[in-house]
Amino acid sequence: MRWGLVLAWLAAGGLFLPAAGQCPPFTVPVIFTYIPLPEEEITSVSLRGSFNNWGEWPMEQQPDGSWAITVCLEPGTYQYKFFINGQWPHDMATARGGEPVDPEADGYVDDGFEGQNAIRIVRLPTGEFCLRHQPEDPAYLSVADGQLVIRIQVSPNFVKGLRLVTSEGEHPLERQLSWPDGELWRASLPLSPLEYRFQGTRTDGEAFSLPPAEEAPFSFSGEDPFPQLGWLAGGVAYQIFPDRFLNADPENDPLALETDAANFSPFSPQPLLSGWSGPVTELHCCHQYFGGDLAGIIRKLDYLQELGVTLLYLNPVFDSGSAHGYDTHDYLRVAPRLGTEAKLRQLLAEAHARGMRVLFDFVPNHTGVGFWAFQDVVRDGPASPYWDWFFVRRWPFTPGDAAAYQGWWGLGSLPKLNTGNPQVREYLYQVALHWLEFGFDGLRVDVPTELVDAPGFFRELRRLVKGRFPEAYLVGEIWQLAPQWVQGDHFDSLMNYALGRDVLLRYAQGE
Repeated sequence: MRWGLVLAWLAAGGLFLPAAGQCPPFTVPVIFTYIPLPEEEITSVSLRGSFNNWGEWPMEQQPDGSWAITVCLEPGTYQYKFFINGQWPHDMATARGGEPVDPEADGYVDDGFEGQNAIRIVRLPTGEFCLRHQPEDPAYLSVADGQLVIRIQVSPNFVKGLRLVTSEGEHPLERQLSWPDGELWRASLPLSPLEYRFQGTRTDGEAFSLPPAEEAPFSFSGEDPFPQLGWLAGGVAYQIFPDRFLNADPENDPLALETDAANFSPFSPQPLLSGWSGPVTELHCCHQYFGGDLAGIIRKLDYLQELGVTLLYLNPVFDSGSAHGYDTHDYLRVAPRLGTEAKLRQLLAEAHARGMRVLFDFVPNHTGVGFWAFQDVVRDGPASPYWDWFFVRRWPFTPGDAAAYQGWWGLGSLPKLNTGNPQVREYLYQVALHWLEFGFDGLRVDVPTELVDAPGFFRELRRLVKGRFPEAYLVGEIWQLAPQWVQGDHFDSLMNYALGRDVLLRYAQGE
C-alpha cells in the first residue's frame, strides 16, 4: 500500500480541469470520449452534466477523429450528455445509431423529457493519504447556534485520532461522517477569534499536522462569514401551487382565458377552464385551469397553522400565460386569475399575523410570449429597444416559433432572457426588490444555473437584497448537490431535490 502525504486547500466546487496531468487530492481524472459514426459530420462536441451545472465544457477533436475531454471529479455518481453540433441526444443509451452514445457510461437514468442521461460513477483509488480543510468554505468552517464548527476531510481508514490545536487550547475532533471515499472529522468550540491547526496520528503510528509545523496556522476572525437566518430554525415549509390549491373566488376563474398564452401565440393550445372536480385532460400542463386562487390560500391559513407551518412557498403568482405561471407576462402584476394586488397584500398580512413567512417564485431566466418587452420585439424587430433582451435568430417571426429565437430547453413558449445585458439585470433586480418591499419574506429562484453569467448575477442579487432586507431568505432551484452555491455569496440554501432523488426515492423503492 502506498502512503503518500498530500496536503491541499481546494477551491469550492471540487471540479477542476487537470493541470500538468495531475488532479487535486480527493479528485480523479475522468476521460469522456465521443466516437462519431462513419460519415457523421461533426463540428463541435461539448460535455454537459451535473458536474458543471449542465453548462458546456468543449471537447477537443483527436487525431483519430474522436472527441475527448479529461476532467477532475470528486467521487460520486454523475449524470451527463454530450452536446453534439449544438443538439442534445434524446437518449444517451440509443442515440448513436441505436447504440450508446458513450460506451463507457456506467448506466442511464430518466432525463425528465422521455429520454435518458448517461451516468458515470467515480471512485477514489486506494492507498493515498490526503487531508483537506478549506476555511473559506462553510462546509469546513461555520458558525452554528452560536458555536464555531471546524471540520477536516481525510482519506478513509487512515486516521487514528485528531485534535484541534488553537491559540485558546486544544479540542478533540470526532469523526462525524464516513463513506467509502473519505471521512469528515468535526470539532465545536466557543465562538471567538483564534488561530488553529490540526494534529493527528495515522493508523500506522505516524504523526501529521495541517498546516505543517513550519507553516503559519489557519486563522478565524471571530466574525460569522455566512450568518444563519434565525427565523428558519425548526420551521416547517409548505409549498402551494395556487391553481390547484383551493378555489374560493369563482368570479376570477374566466380571467385565466384572457391572459393565457393562446392570446399571443398560435402555437399554444386553446385553454380549458374546468370545474374543481373536473377530469384531468392532456392540457393539465399547462393550459387547463381549475380556479385555485389567493382567496383560497387565505381561507386555509388556519388549517396550515394547525399543521405547524411557518413558511409558505408559493409557485408563481404573477401575470403569466399558463397554469404553472413560469411563463411570466408581467413581473409586477398579480395574475388576475388568482386575485388582485389587494388580495395578495391581505394574504401576506394574515400569514404574518399567524407567524408564517412567505416566499415568492422568481423566474429570471425566461419569460412568456406575452411579456411586454418580447411583444415589442415581435412588433418592431431590431428597432425595438428590447431587441437585445433576448436571443433572436431571425425576424419577423411568430411568437412560439422555437426556431426563431432561443427558449428555455428549446421551448418557443419560454423566450430566454439575456441576463448578460445590464438593462435586463437591473430590471430583474428591481422586480425582486419590489416584491420584498411589498411584504414577501424571500424568494425561490427558478433554474438559476441556466442564466447568462449566473454566478455574477446572483452575487449581485444577494448583495442588493441583503443590503436592504438582511432577513430575506434566498433559495435556488438546483437539482444536484452543488455546495459552491451556498458559500455565503449566492444563496442561503437550495431546493433539496438531491436528498429526495438520491436518498428518499431510493429508500421508497427498497434500495
